Amino acid sequence: MESMLPSTLGSWIDLTRETFGFFRRNTQLGKQPWYFLRWAIESDREMMTFFNPTPEMADYVTAASDLVYDWRRPLILNYAHILDDDDMKRFPQELQKRPLRARSQLDAAVKKTLNRLRRNYKIAIPQWYPKLKDEGAQLLLPLDLFDEGTADLALVVSLAGDRYRGSTVLTLEMAYTHARLVARPDSEWLKPLSTVVEDQMDTGSPNAGLQRDLASPRDNPAMKISDWRRL
Repeated sequence: MESMLPSTLGSWIDLTRETFGFFRRNTQLGKQPWYFLRWAIESDREMMTFFNPTPEMADYVTAASDLVYDWRRPLILNYAHILDDDDMKRFPQELQKRPLRARSQLDAAVKKTLNRLRRNYKIAIPQWYPKLKDEGAQLLLPLDLFDEGTADLALVVSLAGDRYRGSTVLTLEMAYTHARLVARPDSEWLKPLSTVVEDQMDTGSPNAGLQRDLASPRDNPAMKISDWRRL
């Protein structure tokens, strides 16, 4: 069945039924290789017919230690990218046209976050971004640019040799979407902007924002998997 692909995203309809997303191979040139078709559970007839064994949940890291920020390692920021025109649009409006002040606020926020990490490693949240593929685990760190305890942005960091590299910043909405692909963030600083969206993600609703971010549905979303077999 080379024309279809099931993927488990770690979402649950209830405490006993895991949710799987079905994707169809995209035949349009220059588009993403697969696009979303529908949700299913393990007891779904077509899931059981075409996929044995049932796919396991994806692994996003090679070692559990990748999920914990080691505060003893130096952190180097990629200022050229973080403060370029595109990333500056993610900063609060009052900083978007003031790169020097933005850098000063950024440095102060990073220093505060690193001090907090020494006391609470859970502040760093794992994320996965599909376009980066094999780069490895990344972590999201809160940036309180103004009021302490209120994150304005998330700093994306990853290991590069023996040091961490701060590569870019994300809005909190972007950060939550990336982190939610791995697991529901267990942190006070990164929460969903809408509890409705979060509930849809957990129940596997076809209207979930996660579906929108993974792929764009095309053709008839109610099309059965058995209809693809000749493709």
